[in-house]
This record gives sequence, C-alpha cells and structure tokens, in this order.
Amino acid sequence: KDIDQIRLYPELLDQWGLSRNFDSGAQLEIVPKEILESLGKRAGWPHGQGPSSSYHAGLLHTYGYMESTIQTPYGLKRERWVRPTIAEGLGLTIGLCGPEPMQGNFLANISYLAAALVFRNGAQDIPSDLVSPELQEYQWKDLQGTRVEERCGALAWHIDLIAFPRPTRTGESHLLIYSQEDATTGKERLLTLFPIFGDVATGLCKLPEGENLNLSLRYNAYHPDIKDGKFVGKRVCPKASE
Repeated sequence: KDIDQIRLYPELLDQWGLSRNFDSGAQLEIVPKEILESLGKRAGWPHGQGPSSSYHAGLLHTYGYMESTIQTPYGLKRERWVRPTIAEGLGLTIGLCGPEPMQGNFLANISYLAAALVFRNGAQDIPSDLVSPELQEYQWKDLQGTRVEERCGALAWHIDLIAFPRPTRTGESHLLIYSQEDATTGKERLLTLFPIFGDVATGLCKLPEGENLNLSLRYNAYHPDIKDGKFVGKRVCPKASE
C-alpha cells in the first residue's frame, strides 16, 4: 500500500491535526484500535496516548476509514472515498480522490486538495513527489467558498464550504473542509473533509454568531487544550450576500 511511502515524508503528516476514534452518532469506535496502531507504525506516526484516544486525523480519516465497518446515519465511513462524488464535483479524473489513485498517494492527494483550498499558503508544504500532476495543475483559486470560524483565544476552527463547479450524481453540492489554526504559531492543520448537500451548507452559514457562545469541536476532532471538546468562544459566519 502507498501508506508505506508516507514514512519518508514526515512533513505530510504534519499537515494534519488530531481526531478521536469515536463516532458520536453511532456511539461506536470507528476503527479497531489495533488497525490504527498498525497504520500509525507503517506511516511513522506514534500511537495516541492517554484516555483521549487521539489519533492522526489524516491517517484515521483516509486509510482508517477504509477499514471501518460501523454503520452510521450517513452510511459507511469509507463511502466518501469509494464514491466518485468529490472528483465529479471538482471535475477531476474519477478515482483520483480515492484509495487507489492512478497517480499520486491517497493521503497526499487528499491533503493537497484540501490545503490548496483552505490554507493561507495553499498546498506548498505538501510533498509534490507524492501528488498527482492533475491536482498540481488544477486551478484551485477559481473555486468559490465560504468560511464559518469558531474561535477560542488563539485557537480557531474553520469550516470551509467549497461549492462544486459541477453536478454530482448523488446530489451533494459542496465540499466541507474542517481545519484548525493556532495564531501563536501560525500553523494550520487539516482535520477532515467530505461532500455535503446544499441544505447542510446553508444551515452551517446560518448558525448563531457572537461572543461567549457554548461551542464544541466538530466531526470527532480532538485538541489537547480543549477539555471534553467543549469551549466558550466566538463564531463568525459568512454574510447572507456571500
């Protein structure tokens, strides 16, 4: 598997934050712990320590999800990669955003795609040796998106909603990319990404704004400074005109 390539590129792993191996909807462990330990060892990522059961978000949400068998209200976790929705919506070669791409590495391709869309400096820190040329030549700046930000002190979590330029067979109209940023270091890290329907995107843009809101980390994200995944913070949503 191409996961063994990742060990040679620690800068790729550094583009991701941490996730919990638990699905709140199904109330189940997402991937057997021994599988995640094996994936982490092959990729050069140490197993999470302590009761938080935190794992590398990129490895969990890609290779880990391919091994998950739990049924969630949204189906199997692997469906976001097995189905061609993301590639269809972006107008990419079918299979390029899946677990067995014709060119590039699974995690590297997904990381490049997401970073190019939401990171301040784009995907310049993703090792190009592992990335499909098609992704490197794609005009990412032509895509339109909106951002919902939830902030706690120097830490911010971004929900970026990227409108697909092309229709998908399943009807999803946006790509949701969840990431975090630490203002003290300027470091941005990816947390997850998946296609969503238009009404979900609209609902996220209409969330209450303001200061001192009771907020939570989303999509099984984990941060060691946020106890129980809950915090009091500020939310900023895009204006209706956007």
